[in-house]
Amino acid sequence: MDIEIVVSGPDQAVFALCSMLRSLNPLLEHERNGIMKMSVYSEPGTLDDDLTVISGLAGEVEKTFDLTEKLDFRVRNLAFCEPPPSGRQVSCQPVPELIIRPDGPVARQQKHPGTIILDAEQAFGSGRHPTTILCLKALSGLALNWSRFRESRVLDFGCGTGLLAIAALKLGAPRAVGVDIDDDAIQEAEKNRVINSLTHRFRVIQGSWEKLHEKYDLILLNLVSSLLLRAGRMIPAHLREKGRVVISGFSAQQTEIMQDFFIPMGFETLEKMTREGWGCLVFKKSGSDPPC
Repeated sequence: MDIEIVVSGPDQAVFALCSMLRSLNPLLEHERNGIMKMSVYSEPGTLDDDLTVISGLAGEVEKTFDLTEKLDFRVRNLAFCEPPPSGRQVSCQPVPELIIRPDGPVARQQKHPGTIILDAEQAFGSGRHPTTILCLKALSGLALNWSRFRESRVLDFGCGTGLLAIAALKLGAPRAVGVDIDDDAIQEAEKNRVINSLTHRFRVIQGSWEKLHEKYDLILLNLVSSLLLRAGRMIPAHLREKGRVVISGFSAQQTEIMQDFFIPMGFETLEKMTREGWGCLVFKKSGSDPPC
């Protein structure tokens, strides 16, 4: 069992959820900030099913306790999604415009405008997993073909290392925000914004949708499917007119499920991509400008 699902929030609500999930052997403890958290360990083959069950019960708890803010979900140690980082990381070029290099003196001397220096010790987002590569390809396509890209304010939701936000900036977007609930992710993203000299263009926020009080031109979500379906409901409230959305983290077989979920919320599919059994979708708001 190498995948940890963490749900945090008010004590009573988390206690109630824990009692409803006894079959999954949940663990209770307080985080450093005093917030109660419940941890459940899942295997790769059952992760989506476990998340679906937990998310459904969490919704019931939120209604029972009339929570003004939803319970927070995190998925850590994503061995099923991405190889763990190691000291033997090497550079890679997932798309022609971008080169990802592990942090070090040599990397910091690179002058290529598309160089991304990455310290990825603990958070998801090294640039090698198929879903990350799909998102980078989608970003590359938008940078080349969408006239508003170079005026876009970008949101990387569940940012991990901040790679996607940094990539958007390297491709020409002027500003980006990365948000993540996980402490390790925030620390990694903060380091990466500094070593890439993006402190004035890239802001990192710990939390979820409740910490975001503006709208964005481009929203990126690379999350497991159950979390996509949960977080995705908030996208319309945070997306500007004529905006774009890139989602990945789901299997290629789940593409139709994702379209059936997002299209009724007012989106149209601009692009579908797959890689090694994983899927990626690019959406625009229905009735907005035609694809460029």
